[in-house]
Amino acid sequence: MDISGYWPLLLAGLVGSFAHEGMRALSAFVDGVRPGAIELAWSVLLIVLGAAAPLLYGTGIRSFFEAVQLGVSIPAIVSLGFRAATPQSVRAEPRGAGYPRWANYLSWRF
Repeated sequence: MDISGYWPLLLAGLVGSFAHEGMRALSAFVDGVRPGAIELAWSVLLIVLGAAAPLLYGTGIRSFFEAVQLGVSIPAIVSLGFRAATPQSVRAEPRGAGYPRWANYLSWRF
């Protein structure tokens, strides 16, 4: 299904970024870690940035699934960046000991 225009692309990006951040929050709850206000603020920021990602490529005709994938990309890249920037010694510790809770949340260490 092809979509075009500002609002349809924004909504498709919102679906993708919300799916990624929803999985992160759900994963935290399953592991027994309740996200705090700072973690949820980061999630909201990443949802907004992910929703806007398809608009970076213009408002022309694009596949719906391509726009959703672009929405997922921003939160996924941020998560990968936080995980990659963590030293190997901290990655071996449970729940990323020594790092702020929000950094552990963003890198999916619960």
